[in-house]
Amino acid sequence: MVEREVFSTTRKPPIYTRYVDDIFVLVRDQRELEDLKATLQHVSGLNFTTENSINGKLPFLDVKIEASPQGFKTGDYSKPSSPGLCLNGNNGCPSRYRKSTIGAYVRRTLSHCSDWNRTHAELDRITQVLVNNGFANKEV
Repeated sequence: MVEREVFSTTRKPPIYTRYVDDIFVLVRDQRELEDLKATLQHVSGLNFTTENSINGKLPFLDVKIEASPQGFKTGDYSKPSSPGLCLNGNNGCPSRYRKSTIGAYVRRTLSHCSDWNRTHAELDRITQVLVNNGFANKEV
């Protein structure tokens, strides 16, 4: 494992998490990030790119992470280019598929949002996405 070799000779950051080819890491400064990137590239032979937070906010996978004095706050993240498409509620598919689509959105919201304000805003957003895709208000 690449991380085992890298962190046997380099200080492991307080937060380092990886999912397939995406890494979220908390470092002290840009120099520490560049050093870690160079070490990972040297050990693995892979090319890494970095994305820095902007105003303490950074998307990671489908989660928007925001640094605050109390810790991290999280919410759902959709790319600005997302067209907001999902299963069409008017396509005559079995009701269990429509229910499953709604349930998946709700579970994602409940697992990703760290407070009620973010949860409520995301539930409003997904309600609109579902209605825009042919789901009945009553069903949502």
